[in-house]
Amino acid sequence: MGGSLYLSNTHIATLPEKLSVGESLDLSGTHITALPENLSVKGDLDLSETRISSLPENLSVGESLDLSGTCITALPENLSVKGDIDLSETCITALPQKLSVGGKIILPGSFFSKV
Repeated sequence: MGGSLYLSNTHIATLPEKLSVGESLDLSGTHITALPENLSVKGDLDLSETRISSLPENLSVGESLDLSGTCITALPENLSVKGDIDLSETCITALPQKLSVGGKIILPGSFFSKV
């Protein structure tokens, strides 16, 4: 898909395999619990206030990633985000050693014990 895909606050629970979004993907407030392998988002990926519990190992995010208010407990070891990553109000307690973030890491309200 060449443009953005805005699905916020819908009842969507799954996405098709090998989905590629040319700009932003907004899934905030949806019933999503997992993302397909090989998901590629060239813009922002907004997963805030979803039921997501993990991210695929080979997730590609071209701009910012918003995981605020989710139940996620860990990030993939080789996650690369070119913009900001918002982890506020998540259950993540540590960052992976190979995490690559081009912008800010936002942590308020998280359970971090090791940065």
